Amino acid sequence: MLKLFAVPYLHMVEFAQFTGPFKSWRNQEQKRREFLDRLSRIIARRARRGFYRSVRVKQFDVLNRSHPVEEMFLSPLALAGLTCVGAVNNWAQRYADGGENVIVFEDGDSDKPTLTKVLELYHNFTPIYKRKHAHPGFQAADWLAYEGRRLSSDWINKRETWSQRNYRRSVTILYDRIPTDLGDIGEREIQQLCEGLAVALAPKGLGGDL
Repeated sequence: MLKLFAVPYLHMVEFAQFTGPFKSWRNQEQKRREFLDRLSRIIARRARRGFYRSVRVKQFDVLNRSHPVEEMFLSPLALAGLTCVGAVNNWAQRYADGGENVIVFEDGDSDKPTLTKVLELYHNFTPIYKRKHAHPGFQAADWLAYEGRRLSSDWINKRETWSQRNYRRSVTILYDRIPTDLGDIGEREIQQLCEGLAVALAPKGLGGDL
């Protein structure tokens, strides 16, 4: 598909802002629509379910003043990865066919060590990391992450006037065809996680061992 449209990869920020390989696509709305339509159909054939988690960083920082948020989760990225893996595992236990459940993360983020630590502690596994452009699956996930972040931002900032009719077409194309588990983690959710895990981990102790 990418070769057909003469682009080396899909990166949604570049696609949306007409930069990188999509620089010449401005004012070519029909081409853009066909591109997303075809890609969404490929993803829908290959993906059984999408999972998305976003963490409200400001609320993470505020709640950290009264709860051991950073002590338990280290960083917003680590918390997002932790809860996303939990959602994937819960789904797999109910619906997967019994095959091996392999979870791979995109490499390159500066908070990668914190993600590794919390996954080793709470899920007892060391994640696999691979580079984005070498793996088309990450490019599909980039689309999901981009749209999910925009939806979360719209919900936070435009709640009074925002409704389903305000969805961008790129959102509806993706979510109409691919069942997706969306999660927005704010103050209430972070507090519940802290309190629940503090009880569960009390015998082990937290402190610097995390």
